[in-house]
Amino acid sequence: MESRGWIIAAGAAAALGVLALSAYVPEEPATRPTTAALQRESHPDGIEVKDADETLVALLPSFEKDDETATRAAVEQVQSAIAGDGAQELSRETKDKMSAALLQAYARTKEDTSESKQLKASIVSVLIGQIGGDRMKDFTVDLLTTGSDEMKVAALSALAMPNAVKHSKINEAALALVKTPVVPDVMKPGVLRRALGKKAEPELLAFIQRVDASTSAVRACAVELQNLHKPQLMGVVLKQLDAKGLIAQSDRMPWISGRLLAQFVRIADKDELTLALGVIKNRPGLTKHAMPALKERLRDSNASVRRMVAGLIPQAVSKDGIDPESGEEVLVARLKEENDPAVKGTIEEGLAQVRLTRQPQDGTKTDIQAPR
Repeated sequence: MESRGWIIAAGAAAALGVLALSAYVPEEPATRPTTAALQRESHPDGIEVKDADETLVALLPSFEKDDETATRAAVEQVQSAIAGDGAQELSRETKDKMSAALLQAYARTKEDTSESKQLKASIVSVLIGQIGGDRMKDFTVDLLTTGSDEMKVAALSALAMPNAVKHSKINEAALALVKTPVVPDVMKPGVLRRALGKKAEPELLAFIQRVDASTSAVRACAVELQNLHKPQLMGVVLKQLDAKGLIAQSDRMPWISGRLLAQFVRIADKDELTLALGVIKNRPGLTKHAMPALKERLRDSNASVRRMVAGLIPQAVSKDGIDPESGEEVLVARLKEENDPAVKGTIEEGLAQVRLTRQPQDGTKTDIQAPR
């Protein structure tokens, strides 16, 4: 029971790792400035700022003491010094010395209190997730296979970090571990996607459609399926999010890729499109991404589809998803070509709503009229 409680309440390293497992992975990762670089930019001229390598060398003596409080403070300083891509500033000699110091601190720290477990998890986070490199391969595999349940979870969390150690043996150990009850369901989609890459698709599809999947696990899996960058998978993603009531709750809906959603709008059938439009309605910021696709669907052969899309435009304008001028332009253009009475009625009603938002504060009306 104590093990489960620690996993739920986990220390900073494990908690951050769970979030990282559910984070968007861009196709081209952005370059992150190092902590030292940011400090040099923020300090006035004449103030000396140590780079990451100098900072870690200065911290090495702190790990010689068998004192958890001192070790914890030193670990926090190491984490801060090499945040982002700071580990890239480290020389091989400094990496080796700091890795040895951290491994020694890890070995001497017991797991008899929640504080000591959190300290060990933080050390794991630095070794596996930040310093990384081939020298951490054996340590990571050993932790995933023979470590305590808490440290196994901490290792998986650290592996979700951008600079984490990578190796096929680690992937094998992670995949074996994810099949056990040790790993919380919310973490499993991220482990699968990291270890299998694009080959994770069938596993993730099966996972998100599990009848016993928790809401948090479905949210995490929805993000990982999007990280495969396939718009055709959005149908399953949206269907499962809707089944959990998440599309109607914008504050609980997971991250949605505007680019993938826009591509999906182009290919979605009517029922799928209804779900996609529900997402856009509750996340107005996605309208700008989806607008080219929405314009295409306004020319759809199915009148009910055209009506649905036309009804979304004024809602997007009212919630600042798009500006009133753009909304009016889209509706006016469609009204010139529309023949279906019901769709025309929706467009005209939408135009009236959009024009209200364009009305100047002095009460005068705009002079743009819809064609008849």
